[in-house]
Amino acid sequence: MKIFCFSGTGNSYSVAKEIGKSFSVEPVLITKFKDQSSVKITDSQIGIITPVCLNDIPRIVKEFILRLSFERPSTYVFAVLTSGSGRNKNGFKNINIALAQHNVKLSLAFDVQMPSSFQARNDMDSVLDAVPERISRITAAIKNRLVNYTTRLGHTAKGLYKALFYV
Repeated sequence: MKIFCFSGTGNSYSVAKEIGKSFSVEPVLITKFKDQSSVKITDSQIGIITPVCLNDIPRIVKEFILRLSFERPSTYVFAVLTSGSGRNKNGFKNINIALAQHNVKLSLAFDVQMPSSFQARNDMDSVLDAVPERISRITAAIKNRLVNYTTRLGHTAKGLYKALFYV
C-alpha cells in the first residue's frame, strides 16, 4: 500500500500519518513527484489524502492523479479529504473523474473535519477530539476493503474531464 498526501497547513499530513500507522506505511508527499511525467503504481491499494480548497481538491492533486500509471485497473483506491467543515462538494467526484482516465475507480471516500485555515472557530477542541475515532473508522474500512463510493458517471467521466478540470 502507498499513501499519497498533499498538505498545506499540516492537517492532511497529520491524518495521513495516523492512517499510515495502522498499516506500517509512511505517507509520501505528492510534491515529491512534481517533476515526474509519470508515477507508476504497482501496489494493489493506494490512498490519496488532501485538503479541500474552495470545495474541491487542489490542482496539484488533480495533476498528480492524471500522471499516475496503474499496473492494474483493479487497484483499490481510497481518498480522505480534510476541511474545516468536514464536507466537500466536488472533491471525490473529481478524484474519480481523474482516476477514470486510467480506467480505475475510487472505492472508498471519507471526509475529516479539521481546524479551518480560513476562519477561527470556538469548537476546535471538540473537532480535534473527534478525529481519532474518525480515523479509526476509516482504517477499519480500508482494512476490510469496503466500498462506499459509487457513481453513475461510468465511461462518461472521460467526456466530462476537460469541462471539470480546465486542463
